[in-house]
Amino acid sequence: MLSGVSFNSFRTVDEQTCAEFIFENVSVEDSDIIASGDEAKKLLEEAINLATLCVSAEAVGCMTSCYLKTVQYTKEREQFDQPISNFQVLQHRMVDMFIDSELAKSLLYKAMLEVDSNSDEKFKHVSALKAHVGKFGKLSAQNAVQLHGGMGVSEEMMIGHYLKKMVAIDAMFGNADHHLKAFSK
Repeated sequence: MLSGVSFNSFRTVDEQTCAEFIFENVSVEDSDIIASGDEAKKLLEEAINLATLCVSAEAVGCMTSCYLKTVQYTKEREQFDQPISNFQVLQHRMVDMFIDSELAKSLLYKAMLEVDSNSDEKFKHVSALKAHVGKFGKLSAQNAVQLHGGMGVSEEMMIGHYLKKMVAIDAMFGNADHHLKAFSK
């Protein structure tokens, strides 16, 4: 570790390890500088855009898994001598989860295709994806938890972990509202 650099590590809501780095009176040799000024700003924006794309891809996977696990659970869970997947109101929720996850996949594919382009539009595509998974990813996970009942929040079921993950992902690199504003500029 460099002299003058310290950090505090902590756990996030989804049980990931995170750290806050503190820089005090750090000296850097000229040969260690990668970029400065506008070039450094551009590189940082590119890195954040790519990181946002990556966590959004993880969110798409969580959304898809929430949907698939919920459909499977509702086919197995019986109430009134029939699977709860037969209840129309639950079918509507699962269809919404399916549509939201499929739309997220499409936004992910588009963002992946554009992320290496030289166009400023690539940031908008990632923002569209992040805004969608921020809002509808949490909603899908909340619906999955509710459709699983008490089992949804138990430690042995992944559904509750997905909800925590979706809350954490929404907070990373700007939440859904931030990215919606970025997309609309």
